[in-house]
Amino acid sequence: MSSADLSEKQITAFTEKYTKYDKRGNGVRVKDLYNVFQDAGFLNIEESEARAMGKEIETPGKSTIELKPFLDLMAKLVQEKKRRGTPRTQATPQGLELSPEQVQVCKEAFNVYDRKHNSVIDTKDLRKVLKQLNLPVTEMELQDIIKDADPKNKGEIERNAFLEAMSKRMKLPDQEEELVEAFKAFDEETNGWVTIEELRRIMTTMGGERMSEHDFECLLRETQSSLRDDGHIDYRIYVKIILGKPLPTKEQREAMARAEREAKEARLEREAAEKAARAEKERERAAIQAERERKRAEREAERNSYGDEDRKEKKEKKEKKEKKEKGEKDEKEKKEKKEKKEKKDKKEKKEKKQKDEDDDDDDEEDNE
Repeated sequence: MSSADLSEKQITAFTEKYTKYDKRGNGVRVKDLYNVFQDAGFLNIEESEARAMGKEIETPGKSTIELKPFLDLMAKLVQEKKRRGTPRTQATPQGLELSPEQVQVCKEAFNVYDRKHNSVIDTKDLRKVLKQLNLPVTEMELQDIIKDADPKNKGEIERNAFLEAMSKRMKLPDQEEELVEAFKAFDEETNGWVTIEELRRIMTTMGGERMSEHDFECLLRETQSSLRDDGHIDYRIYVKIILGKPLPTKEQREAMARAEREAKEARLEREAAEKAARAEKERERAAIQAERERKRAEREAERNSYGDEDRKEKKEKKEKKEKKEKGEKDEKEKKEKKEKKEKKDKKEKKEKKQKDEDDDDDDEEDNE
C-alpha cells in the first residue's frame, strides 16, 4: 500500500495537513503526528499509537517524518478504514459517569502503559496509571479495582474495563447536591429553609442563567407543599423541582422533618455542652489566677511584717558575715605570700650553697 493508491484530492488534503506541522521544512516531528491525524479526521487513533507509527517511518537519527512515508502511511490507514468499516480502536463504553475531559485524561494515562498498543495494560501497571491520574490508593483499594477490571484474573486490564472502573471512582459532581450546597450559603439556621424573598432574589438576580419573575412564580406554585406559614420554603424540594426529579412523599417529608429536628436538638445539645465546657475552663483559670494572687499577697505581707529592728539585725548579720569573709580572704592571701617568700628564700639559700661548693672545688684545683 502506497501513496499511489490515494486520490489526487486525498493527496492534496493530506499534504496540506502535513505542511501545517512541517514548520522548519525538514519534516513533521514524530511527536506532532498525533495532531496531524486529528486534523485529518482520524480521531480514533490514540496518541501512543500515533507515536508508535511515527517511530516506524521516521528518518533515522532525526525524529522527523518525510512527506512520502507519511502519505504511504495515510494510504494504509484509509484502506484499513474502508476494509474494516469500524473504528480501529475500541469504542468508548456508553453510560460512563465521566465527563468527556475525564474520559480523555483516563485514556491518555492508560495509553502510557499500553506498550503493545492493543488497548490492554498489565495489572501490575495499574498503580502507575492511577498515579498519573493523581489518584493515590491503598493496596486494598487497588485490589478492588483490579477485581472490577479483571474479573477473570487474566493479569491484564482492557481499556473499556478500566474506564468503567474509573467511572465508579471519578463520578461527575451530583447536580442536586451542588445546588443544595449553594443554597446552604443563604441558610443562616442551617435547617434547610430560606425565605421566599431570599429565594426570589437568588433565582432572579444571581448566577449566569437568571429566572424570570413569571417562571419563578410558576415554580413556586409547584412547591406549595414545602412552604411554611412564616414565608419560608424548603430549598431541597425546590431543587428537585428545578431538576425535574420526583418529589418526596408525605411520609418522606415527615421523616426529613424528624431528622432535622433531631439534628437540631443534637446540635443545640452539643453547643450547650461546649459552652459549659468553656465556662468550666474559664472558672478553672480564674481559680488558678486567684490562688496565684493570694500567694503573692501573702509573700508581700510577710516581707512587710519585718520591723526596723529585724531589718537592722539582718543588716548587722550581713555586715558581720561580709567582714568575716574578708578577714578569711586576707588571712589566706597573707599565708600564700608567706609560703611564697619561704620557697623563694629556700631556693636562694640552696643556690648560694651550691655556688660556695663550686668555689671551694676551684680553690683546691688551684692549690694542686
